[in-house]
Amino acid sequence: MNEHVHGYILGSVHEHDRQQNIAALRAVMPSLVYEEAIYPRYEKVPFISRIQQTSFNRTGHTLNPGEIGCLLGHRRIWRKIATHAGDDERMFLVLESDSRIPEPELLSAHFNRIATRFDLFFWGAWEGHMKLFRSTKQPLSGRYKTGTPFIRSVYCTYGYSLNRRAAVHLLQNTRRVAYPVDQFKRFIEQGALRTGGVMPELVTTTGRKKSYIQENRNSVREFFTWLLLDTRNSLICLFK
Repeated sequence: MNEHVHGYILGSVHEHDRQQNIAALRAVMPSLVYEEAIYPRYEKVPFISRIQQTSFNRTGHTLNPGEIGCLLGHRRIWRKIATHAGDDERMFLVLESDSRIPEPELLSAHFNRIATRFDLFFWGAWEGHMKLFRSTKQPLSGRYKTGTPFIRSVYCTYGYSLNRRAAVHLLQNTRRVAYPVDQFKRFIEQGALRTGGVMPELVTTTGRKKSYIQENRNSVREFFTWLLLDTRNSLICLFK
Protein backbone atom coordinates (compact mmCIF):
# COMPACT_ATOMS: atom_id res chain seq x y z
CA MET A 1 0.00 0.00 0.00
CA ASN A 2 2.79 2.46 0.92
CA GLU A 3 4.44 2.19 -2.49
CA HIS A 4 1.66 4.42 -3.88
CA VAL A 5 2.68 7.40 -1.72
CA HIS A 6 5.39 9.23 -3.61
CA GLY A 7 7.16 12.32 -2.38
CA TYR A 8 10.15 13.74 -0.56
CA ILE A 9 11.75 14.00 2.86
CA LEU A 10 13.76 17.20 3.32
CA GLY A 11 16.61 16.62 5.75
CA SER A 12 20.29 17.22 6.32
CA VAL A 13 23.39 15.26 7.24
CA HIS A 14 24.06 18.07 9.72
CA GLU A 15 20.91 17.26 11.70
CA HIS A 16 22.52 14.39 13.56
CA ASP A 17 19.73 14.05 16.11
CA ARG A 18 17.13 13.51 13.36
CA GLN A 19 18.78 10.74 11.37
CA GLN A 20 16.91 8.03 13.28
CA ASN A 21 13.60 9.78 12.62
CA ILE A 22 14.37 10.07 8.89
CA ALA A 23 15.12 6.36 8.79
CA ALA A 24 11.81 5.64 10.53
CA LEU A 25 9.91 7.76 7.98
CA ARG A 26 11.54 5.96 5.06
CA ALA A 27 10.72 2.61 6.65
CA VAL A 28 6.97 3.33 6.72
CA MET A 29 6.93 5.30 3.42
CA PRO A 30 9.62 3.59 1.30
CA SER A 31 8.71 5.44 -1.90
CA LEU A 32 9.69 8.81 -0.45
CA VAL A 33 12.90 10.28 -1.86
CA TYR A 34 15.42 11.87 0.46
CA GLU A 35 16.30 15.46 -0.46
CA GLU A 36 19.33 17.13 1.11
CA ALA A 37 18.45 20.47 2.66
CA ILE A 38 20.27 23.73 2.02
CA TYR A 39 22.18 24.97 5.07
CA PRO A 40 23.74 28.42 4.71
CA ARG A 41 25.73 27.67 7.86
CA TYR A 42 27.64 24.92 6.05
CA GLU A 43 27.44 25.90 2.39
CA LYS A 44 27.64 29.10 0.43
CA VAL A 45 24.33 30.61 -0.61
CA PRO A 46 24.97 33.30 -3.26
CA PHE A 47 23.84 36.81 -2.37
CA ILE A 48 22.51 35.80 1.05
CA SER A 49 23.09 39.27 2.48
CA ARG A 50 21.18 40.79 -0.41
CA ILE A 51 18.35 38.29 0.11
CA GLN A 52 18.13 39.26 3.78
CA GLN A 53 18.10 42.96 2.98
CA THR A 54 15.43 42.44 0.32
CA SER A 55 13.22 40.50 2.73
CA PHE A 56 13.53 43.28 5.30
CA ASN A 57 12.71 45.97 2.76
CA ARG A 58 9.58 44.11 1.65
CA THR A 59 8.24 42.88 4.99
CA GLY A 60 10.07 44.57 7.85
CA HIS A 61 11.40 41.13 8.86
CA THR A 62 14.89 39.90 7.96
CA LEU A 63 14.87 36.24 6.98
CA ASN A 64 17.46 34.39 9.03
CA PRO A 65 19.80 31.88 7.35
CA GLY A 66 17.65 28.94 8.48
CA GLU A 67 14.50 30.45 6.98
CA ILE A 68 16.31 31.13 3.71
CA GLY A 69 17.62 27.56 3.55
CA CYS A 70 14.16 26.15 4.29
CA LEU A 71 12.59 28.27 1.54
CA LEU A 72 15.23 27.22 -0.98
CA GLY A 73 14.89 23.55 -0.01
CA HIS A 74 11.14 23.47 -0.53
CA ARG A 75 11.46 25.42 -3.78
CA ARG A 76 13.92 22.80 -5.01
CA ILE A 77 11.33 20.07 -4.34
CA TRP A 78 8.54 22.08 -6.00
CA ARG A 79 10.74 22.59 -9.04
CA LYS A 80 11.26 18.83 -9.35
CA ILE A 81 7.53 18.23 -9.12
CA ALA A 82 6.76 20.97 -11.64
CA THR A 83 9.32 19.53 -14.06
CA HIS A 84 8.96 15.79 -13.65
CA ALA A 85 5.46 15.09 -12.30
CA GLY A 86 4.25 13.71 -15.65
CA ASP A 87 0.62 14.05 -14.57
CA ASP A 88 -1.04 17.25 -13.37
CA GLU A 89 -3.14 15.35 -10.82
CA ARG A 90 -0.36 13.21 -9.35
CA MET A 91 0.13 14.13 -5.71
CA PHE A 92 3.47 14.17 -3.86
CA LEU A 93 3.88 14.06 -0.10
CA VAL A 94 6.45 16.45 1.38
CA LEU A 95 7.86 15.80 4.84
CA GLU A 96 10.71 17.24 6.86
CA SER A 97 13.31 15.58 9.05
CA ASP A 98 11.21 16.18 12.18
CA SER A 99 7.93 14.89 10.72
CA ARG A 100 6.11 11.98 12.34
CA ILE A 101 3.31 9.79 10.97
CA PRO A 102 1.34 8.20 13.84
CA GLU A 103 -0.96 6.20 11.50
CA PRO A 104 0.88 5.55 8.21
CA GLU A 105 -1.64 2.93 7.06
CA LEU A 106 -4.49 5.43 7.32
CA LEU A 107 -2.56 8.11 5.42
CA SER A 108 -1.64 5.63 2.70
CA ALA A 109 -5.19 4.32 2.40
CA HIS A 110 -6.62 7.77 1.68
CA PHE A 111 -3.73 9.46 -0.10
CA ASN A 112 -4.78 8.82 -3.69
CA ARG A 113 -8.43 9.67 -3.00
CA ILE A 114 -7.30 13.01 -1.57
CA ALA A 115 -5.20 13.61 -4.69
CA THR A 116 -8.30 13.65 -6.89
CA ARG A 117 -10.00 16.33 -4.79
CA PHE A 118 -7.21 18.79 -3.95
CA ASP A 119 -4.16 20.50 -5.42
CA LEU A 120 -2.57 21.30 -2.07
CA PHE A 121 -3.42 19.35 1.07
CA PHE A 122 -2.20 19.79 4.64
CA TRP A 123 -1.84 16.53 6.57
CA GLY A 124 -0.63 18.55 9.53
CA ALA A 125 -0.08 22.24 10.21
CA TRP A 126 0.78 24.62 13.01
CA GLU A 127 1.21 21.78 15.48
CA GLY A 128 -2.49 20.89 15.36
CA HIS A 129 -3.91 24.42 15.42
CA MET A 130 -5.13 24.52 11.82
CA LYS A 131 -8.89 25.11 11.54
CA LEU A 132 -11.33 23.90 8.86
CA PHE A 133 -14.44 25.72 7.69
CA ARG A 134 -17.43 23.98 9.28
CA SER A 135 -19.51 23.91 6.09
CA THR A 136 -16.77 22.03 4.19
CA LYS A 137 -16.05 19.29 6.72
CA GLN A 138 -16.44 15.70 5.53
CA PRO A 139 -15.67 12.47 7.37
CA LEU A 140 -12.45 10.71 6.40
CA SER A 141 -12.14 7.87 8.89
CA GLY A 142 -13.13 7.64 12.53
CA ARG A 143 -12.45 10.95 14.24
CA TYR A 144 -10.65 12.42 11.23
CA LYS A 145 -12.33 14.99 8.99
CA THR A 146 -11.22 16.78 5.85
CA GLY A 147 -12.25 20.21 4.65
CA THR A 148 -11.10 23.60 3.45
CA PRO A 149 -8.68 25.20 5.90
CA PHE A 150 -8.88 28.79 7.07
CA ILE A 151 -5.64 29.76 5.33
CA ARG A 152 -4.63 32.17 8.08
CA SER A 153 -4.45 29.17 10.43
CA VAL A 154 -2.03 27.25 8.18
CA TYR A 155 1.64 27.38 9.11
CA CYS A 156 4.55 24.93 8.96
CA THR A 157 5.83 22.62 6.23
CA TYR A 158 6.25 19.31 8.02
CA GLY A 159 3.32 17.52 6.37
CA TYR A 160 1.66 18.55 3.11
CA SER A 161 1.09 17.16 -0.37
CA LEU A 162 0.76 18.90 -3.71
CA ASN A 163 0.48 18.29 -7.43
CA ARG A 164 2.21 20.00 -10.33
CA ARG A 165 -0.41 22.77 -10.51
CA ALA A 166 0.26 23.71 -6.90
CA ALA A 167 4.02 23.41 -7.30
CA VAL A 168 4.00 25.84 -10.22
CA HIS A 169 1.75 28.25 -8.29
CA LEU A 170 4.00 28.22 -5.22
CA LEU A 171 7.15 28.62 -7.31
CA GLN A 172 5.70 31.68 -8.99
CA ASN A 173 4.56 33.27 -5.74
CA THR A 174 7.79 32.67 -3.81
CA ARG A 175 10.04 33.92 -6.60
CA ARG A 176 10.21 37.36 -4.98
CA VAL A 177 11.91 36.54 -1.70
CA ALA A 178 9.96 38.02 1.19
CA TYR A 179 8.32 35.74 3.75
CA PRO A 180 9.26 32.39 5.34
CA VAL A 181 8.05 29.39 3.34
CA ASP A 182 5.66 28.20 6.06
CA GLN A 183 3.45 31.29 5.70
CA PHE A 184 1.25 29.78 3.00
CA LYS A 185 -1.31 32.58 3.37
CA ARG A 186 1.23 34.85 1.67
CA PHE A 187 1.57 32.66 -1.41
CA ILE A 188 -1.82 31.16 -2.24
CA GLU A 189 -4.06 33.33 -4.39
CA GLN A 190 -7.75 32.97 -3.56
CA GLY A 191 -9.48 30.47 -5.83
CA ALA A 192 -6.27 29.47 -7.63
CA LEU A 193 -5.88 26.09 -5.92
CA ARG A 194 -8.14 23.44 -4.43
CA THR A 195 -6.81 23.56 -0.88
CA GLY A 196 -7.66 21.04 1.82
CA GLY A 197 -6.60 19.76 5.20
CA VAL A 198 -7.32 17.05 7.76
CA MET A 199 -8.01 17.35 11.46
CA PRO A 200 -6.79 15.96 13.76
CA GLU A 201 -3.35 15.83 12.18
CA LEU A 202 -2.22 12.72 10.32
CA VAL A 203 1.32 14.09 10.16
CA THR A 204 2.74 15.65 13.32
CA THR A 205 6.15 16.99 14.24
CA THR A 206 8.88 16.36 16.78
CA GLY A 207 10.34 19.80 15.99
CA ARG A 208 8.97 21.35 19.15
CA LYS A 209 11.82 19.66 21.01
CA LYS A 210 14.48 21.37 18.88
CA SER A 211 14.06 23.74 15.97
CA TYR A 212 16.93 24.50 13.61
CA ILE A 213 15.17 27.67 12.46
CA GLN A 214 13.20 29.13 15.34
CA GLU A 215 15.30 29.76 18.42
CA ASN A 216 14.33 30.61 22.00
CA ARG A 217 10.73 29.42 21.84
CA ASN A 218 8.72 30.61 24.84
CA SER A 219 6.17 27.90 25.72
CA VAL A 220 4.16 30.12 28.09
CA ARG A 221 3.83 32.93 25.57
CA GLU A 222 2.97 30.46 22.82
CA PHE A 223 0.24 28.89 24.98
CA PHE A 224 -1.62 32.18 25.44
CA THR A 225 -1.02 33.26 21.84
CA TRP A 226 -2.45 29.98 20.55
CA LEU A 227 -5.37 30.20 22.99
CA LEU A 228 -6.30 33.61 21.61
CA LEU A 229 -5.81 32.65 17.95
CA ASP A 230 -7.58 29.29 18.34
CA THR A 231 -10.61 31.02 19.82
CA ARG A 232 -10.73 33.62 17.06
CA ASN A 233 -10.13 31.13 14.24
CA SER A 234 -12.66 28.64 15.61
CA LEU A 235 -15.34 31.34 15.68
CA ILE A 236 -14.54 32.39 12.12
CA CYS A 237 -14.72 28.79 10.87
CA LEU A 238 -17.94 28.10 12.77
CA PHE A 239 -19.84 30.47 10.50
CA LYS A 240 -18.19 29.47 7.21
